Amino acid sequence: MSSADRSRVLNLAKSLIMTKSENPPGHEHEVASIIRNHLESYGISCKQVGNPKRPNLIFSTSENINGKLLLHGHMDTVPAGSLKEWNMDPFGAVMEGNSLYGRGSCDMKGPLSALAETMILYSQERHKEPLMMLATSEEETTCGGAEAAAKSDLLESVKYGICAEPTSLNVLIGEKGLLWLRLSTKGRAAHGSTPELGKNAIKLCMKALEVILQYDYSFVKNKILGEPTINLGKISGGNKINIVPEECEAELDMRLVKGQIPQEIVNQMNSVLKQHGIEDGVCIDTMRSKPTILTPKDSEIVTMTLDAVENILGSRPPLEAATYGTDCSVLQPKLGIENVICGPGSIKLAHQPNEHINIDELLRAVEIYQSIARNLLD
Repeated sequence: MSSADRSRVLNLAKSLIMTKSENPPGHEHEVASIIRNHLESYGISCKQVGNPKRPNLIFSTSENINGKLLLHGHMDTVPAGSLKEWNMDPFGAVMEGNSLYGRGSCDMKGPLSALAETMILYSQERHKEPLMMLATSEEETTCGGAEAAAKSDLLESVKYGICAEPTSLNVLIGEKGLLWLRLSTKGRAAHGSTPELGKNAIKLCMKALEVILQYDYSFVKNKILGEPTINLGKISGGNKINIVPEECEAELDMRLVKGQIPQEIVNQMNSVLKQHGIEDGVCIDTMRSKPTILTPKDSEIVTMTLDAVENILGSRPPLEAATYGTDCSVLQPKLGIENVICGPGSIKLAHQPNEHINIDELLRAVEIYQSIARNLLD
């Protein structure tokens, strides 16, 4: 098996980090251009789908793009945030010791560089079966890039996927679903000195939230996915201290597991509000939802990934699931692609100031991806 070219991997990673693609607003096209030029210079074919300003790139080591294994990752990052929190320029791609620093170093421009290197090495070995790679836009907000790729006819041959989100090279085989809700309450305004003449929307919202947050939502127990969660992330209401508020809004973030369907959750909430006699003036709207996904433990891609990690790192990791969302939530249910999530870098450093990735881990990821590709496709 060919070894990763350390300089090539790091040079690409640095170039990607130094090219801003904060989402919002995105602007992934510059990052896409770098990746595309890099891989095409090694004879790897590329097709672009979706919005040209926010492109999604599908690569193949063969002109015949029909492969059954897809390596994938996203090109956008979250914003760098306050520069005061960083010890260095977040877009400087600074090397310190054995780490590469910068926004996106682990989430996920470093991992994208590992995927690109895998494509190059696999191509140079001239295998019969093609290896494919997808680089998406818009993952940090809507997974819109994965949606665009799924709507194309270019991934129909894909059976298995490796998502290179940072997992410290542990193996995740699923992720919790997502349900974002907006709870709105309507009251009646009145002067603050005569609150009995009005109807306080904030108080109504608090009552509704107390009921909803304490309700025990049913689910199917699964050791890997764990239990569902619910978080009250935002609340706002009222206009002025001496006015009885007539409007209030709260936003809830739920992470779902097996047995939980978004619309059924909303129906349960409305039902329990009615049981408590506080449904009048309360409205629950779905802002965003994504399904729970879980790849079977006996899937070939799971076995191959566990074997590769064990052979290269020396120990077999336990199977886990992601609490965060990935493009797998689109590619798996819409195309039937069985995914594992396995990538270099720590998820604890993602979205944080001083984000960085261990370089040795980055290079080991290339070995793991190579091993999976060669064994699965040969």
